[in-house]
Amino acid sequence: MQVASSDAPLICVLHTQTDVTATKHHIVNHSCQVLVQAVLPPDELAQLLASKHRPNYVLQVLSELVESSCIVSPERFRMDQNITFFMDAQGVCERILKTPIPLSYTRWACYVT
Repeated sequence: MQVASSDAPLICVLHTQTDVTATKHHIVNHSCQVLVQAVLPPDELAQLLASKHRPNYVLQVLSELVESSCIVSPERFRMDQNITFFMDAQGVCERILKTPIPLSYTRWACYVT
C-alpha cells in the first residue's frame, strides 16, 4: 500500500491506536471489533479479526505502512526502531502475564494479607 507523505502521520496514528486497543483486548480475551471498526476500513478490520495474534498483526501493518510511505530515510529508520521497541515491550509484557506464580509465593501472600 503506497501512502502519501501527508497522509502517513494520520494513518500511523490510527494504526497505533488500533494496536493499543488490540493489545488490551488480546490480554483479557475480548473482541476488539466494536472499538476499532470506527478506526479501520472494513477490509483491514476483517484481516485484523482473522489474525491469530492481533497486536502483532497491527504492528506488522504499521511497519509496512512506514516502509511504503514517502518518508525520508532517517525518519523512517527511527519509526521502524520505535515499532521494533514497541513489539519487544509487548512481548515482555505477555511473558510476564503468562508466567505462573509459584505456589509458595501464593501461600505466603495469603498468609501476609
